[in-house]
Amino acid sequence: MACNLNAGKTLHAGSNPFGSPPTFAVSCWVYPLAQAQQAVVGIGEALGNWSWLALTAGGKVRAYRSSIAWAETANSYALQSWNHLYGYFAGNSYREVALNGGPLASSSTTGMSGQFVRTWIGDPNSSWYLQGWVAEVACWDQTLTADERAALARGLSPLVVRPHRLIRYWPLLNVERLRCLTSGELLLPSGGPTTARHVPVVQASRPQLVLSQPAVASWWWRQFVLRQAS
Repeated sequence: MACNLNAGKTLHAGSNPFGSPPTFAVSCWVYPLAQAQQAVVGIGEALGNWSWLALTAGGKVRAYRSSIAWAETANSYALQSWNHLYGYFAGNSYREVALNGGPLASSSTTGMSGQFVRTWIGDPNSSWYLQGWVAEVACWDQTLTADERAALARGLSPLVVRPHRLIRYWPLLNVERLRCLTSGELLLPSGGPTTARHVPVVQASRPQLVLSQPAVASWWWRQFVLRQAS
């Protein structure tokens, strides 16, 4: 199951392990119910000064570093369907975004400075309400390769994509299971999120095929199996 964050429901964690302004890569799946401006996931505190992935009213996906600096995809997201989003933010000066494994768009416009205290999924600001479902939110402390981005967009679990640099991973299987599988940090719900149908995610039996450190990948895979069995 996924989390339904429609109409102002949010999840947030009270930490940011990626610096200020943060440098991180983020991957997630979103099931939009409407074509509108809506924030999906990001790190920030003051409105307008986040580093975040968002859907636009024009049907594209943007990676924002404050409201004045963004990269935008050439391809469009599909309504009432699962879409894979990928973004990379290098501090205040560079960002990348890709949708459903499509072409990578980038921007080097300098964004405004701001506070980067919390990790958000969804947005409490009514002009940026998420209208849909979210699942499989994962953050790394460095950018991912084209092969790794493609593997995630095909539905591979983040647990087997560069696991030694995977810093945060919330599968969001349902609203009762909001703990991060890498750090143990718990997401705090607001507005009453509910459970929705989860995106199909492939748990690879041979994770070493897409990773440079198979021993680490195998360890992560064993941990995942044990967690799911408990």
